Amino acid sequence: MLNFSRKICKIGIFTKRPAYLDNGQQKREKIDYEITSEPSIATTTTTTVSSSSIFDSNNDQQKAQKIDYNLISTPSKTTTTTSSVIDSNEKTSTPNETIISSTSIAQPNLIRVGDFIKIQYNESKLAHRLLDGKRGIEIGASMHNPFGLDTLNIDYSDDPLGHFQVHQVNVSGSAAKVHIVAPGDKLPFANNSVDFVINSHVLEHFYDPIRTIEEWLRVVKPGGFVYMDIPHKERIFDRERNRTTLAELLDRHKNPVLSADHHHQSVWITEDLLELCRHFNWTVAEWRDSDDKLGIGFTIVIKKT
Repeated sequence: MLNFSRKICKIGIFTKRPAYLDNGQQKREKIDYEITSEPSIATTTTTTVSSSSIFDSNNDQQKAQKIDYNLISTPSKTTTTTSSVIDSNEKTSTPNETIISSTSIAQPNLIRVGDFIKIQYNESKLAHRLLDGKRGIEIGASMHNPFGLDTLNIDYSDDPLGHFQVHQVNVSGSAAKVHIVAPGDKLPFANNSVDFVINSHVLEHFYDPIRTIEEWLRVVKPGGFVYMDIPHKERIFDRERNRTTLAELLDRHKNPVLSADHHHQSVWITEDLLELCRHFNWTVAEWRDSDDKLGIGFTIVIKKT
C-alpha cells in the first residue's frame, strides 16, 4: 500500500470496489496519473509526483504496490484462478467455484467458493461502452459491485475494520484494495489528468454534492466523463423522505460545513440531478432512469467540454 500521510475526512463515503483487483494472473500497465501534494506522500518532498515515479521507487513497500497495481485492467473472459467475473450475458466459473444463480438487474450473482457463498453484481454495459480502453479513478470501489474498468480506487479510509470493508468481507470474502487514501471531494490529482471518474451510490453521502461534482470534473480531461450511479428515492429505504431540492443544494454549496454523517445526506429522483446539471450547464452525455447495475438507482454521465 502506498504510504500516504493521513488527513481526517469529515465527509463520508461508503466504499465499493471491482472484484478483478485481486485476480493475481492479470497483468496491468502503469498509469501516469499526476498525483498532487494532498494527501502528501511520505517518501517524497516534491509537491507533484507522477505515479510512474512512485512505482519506480526503491522502497520495498512501493515496489509491492507496483506489483499490485500491475494487476489493474479489464478482466479477461478466460481465467484459471479461483475468481470469476460473471455478467448478465455469460455464465462461467472456475474449477473451485459453482454458480448458484446468475440473474438479471437488481439481483446479484451467487457464487459458491467452497463453503462460502459470494455475492457479486453484474458489470454495467453502459459503463463499458463509454469507458473501455480509458483510464480513470473510482470513488469507493467494492468487491461485490465491480465495474470491471481500468481504475485506481480512491477511498477516505483503508481501515480493514471499517464498516464497509467488513461488509465487503461478509458478502464477498474480501474487501476492495484502496490504492489512495483521500477524501472523495478533494482528490490528489492534477487538473485534466484522468479520462474519467466513476462511482456507484456515492454522491448522496456528501454534504455538498455540487462541490463534489466540480472536483470530479476538475481532474477529468476535456472530453472525459463523470459517471454516476445514484440511488432513486422511490426504489430504496429513502422513499419516505423529502427530495433534496436544488435550492437546498445551492445553499449547502454557499454555506459549506464539515459533516461526519456517513448516511444519505441527499435524496433524489432522476429529474433532480438533471435539473442540477442544467443549472450549471453541465453536459449530460447519457442518462438512464434505471441503472443497468443494481437496478435501484439512476445513471447520470456528465461529459467535460
